[in-house]
Amino acid sequence: SIAKLKEIIQKNNIDPQIIIRGGQMADKALLDRNLYPMLVEMAVKEGLISPDKVQQGFDPKLIAGASTAGKLAQMIVDGA
Repeated sequence: SIAKLKEIIQKNNIDPQIIIRGGQMADKALLDRNLYPMLVEMAVKEGLISPDKVQQGFDPKLIAGASTAGKLAQMIVDGA
C-alpha cells in the first residue's frame, strides 16, 4: 500500500527516485531478462534488498515487487 511504502521510505530515509528507477528497470527486465542481474545489483547496492534474499536465477516475485513499488513510489512523489 502507499501508506506502508511511505512509512518505509521515511523510516529508512530512502530516496523515492531510487525505487522508481528500480521499478522501471524491473519493467524492462520483464521484456529483456539480460537486465535482471543489473536490477538485482542496483537493489542490493541501494540497500533495497539484502543479498541473502536474492534467489538464484530470474525471480518473478522480485520483478513484480519492484515494479509495484516503483509505481507506488511514483504516486507518492506525485502527491498521492
